[in-house]
Amino acid sequence: MARGPGGARAWCRRSVDPGWCLGGQQHRYQHPHRLVFQERARRHRLGRSQGICDRNRRRRQLVRHTADVSADPGADCCGRIVAVGSGVDVGRVGERVLVRPMQPRSSAGEEPATVTFGSECNGGFADYAVTGSSDAIRVESGLSDVELASFPCAFSTAEGMIQRCRLGTESVLITGASGGVGSAAIQLAKRRGAHVTALTTAAKAEELRALGADQTLDRDAPLPGHGFDVVLDLVGGPRWPDLIDSLRNGGRYVTSGAIAGPIVELDLRTLYLRDLTLLGSTHQPANVFTDLVSYIEAGDIHPVLAATYPLAELRAAQSAFAGKTHVGKIGITVAD
Repeated sequence: MARGPGGARAWCRRSVDPGWCLGGQQHRYQHPHRLVFQERARRHRLGRSQGICDRNRRRRQLVRHTADVSADPGADCCGRIVAVGSGVDVGRVGERVLVRPMQPRSSAGEEPATVTFGSECNGGFADYAVTGSSDAIRVESGLSDVELASFPCAFSTAEGMIQRCRLGTESVLITGASGGVGSAAIQLAKRRGAHVTALTTAAKAEELRALGADQTLDRDAPLPGHGFDVVLDLVGGPRWPDLIDSLRNGGRYVTSGAIAGPIVELDLRTLYLRDLTLLGSTHQPANVFTDLVSYIEAGDIHPVLAATYPLAELRAAQSAFAGKTHVGKIGITVAD
């Protein structure tokens, strides 16, 4: 789906990947709701779609002719545009696109603001999706829709972290390396010529080395002191001081997750005496996602798809995701 300058939109069929957003509210789509989309300022009805419609709470209003529900999840989406709204080039109909999952919503002079596809607005767990035209990025690839749908959220998160810390031909430690973002970070770091050490379990170590990791360490093993230029952390938790100690003087730490716990302790003297840089990464400049699409089209990175499920078996896909026995992503296919 695409949106034009006046707020119009379009719809696309797609494949999705539960990845990041698993655990969100589940809906069944056997009986699609009738949706009416209204622009608050213009009160202009743009049309209807079966199943699902985008919602940006700050600018637009979605009126559902049944019980109100929260945003439908699904941060990853690949499909073809089937309709466009006013102000969007009708020539875009039929384009194969990836939907930008982290969508900038700030104007010049404002602090960065981001809307997450499938969180603050409706996402990909349905037959049709809707998004802004600038967030529907054309992709030319021989990969299947479900393979392409494994890229957006995990790989853009990893690419955002890597661009934020300006990773080069350096040594990098990646925590949570078997997950969607961690396994993406391995490929993206190797693309930049980095020496990659992945924290994981023995059962997943071989798969991560096959992805490009130069070395793997058990997630409970001691870390080398002052051993890394950069730490890409998705875990946090009680081992956080060990991650900081593993940085060389002048090293950079960047985080975009805290699955082992968000509260950590830091001796400020460690920070300033060792000239460390601590970075957070959520907001993504527009180029992060378009850069990622260019890597896909060039064949520089490849999908890491552990399993696929049809949309009707979303609950089973969520259970498989929660089991954490896989490496990479789990995909959802949508029937034509």
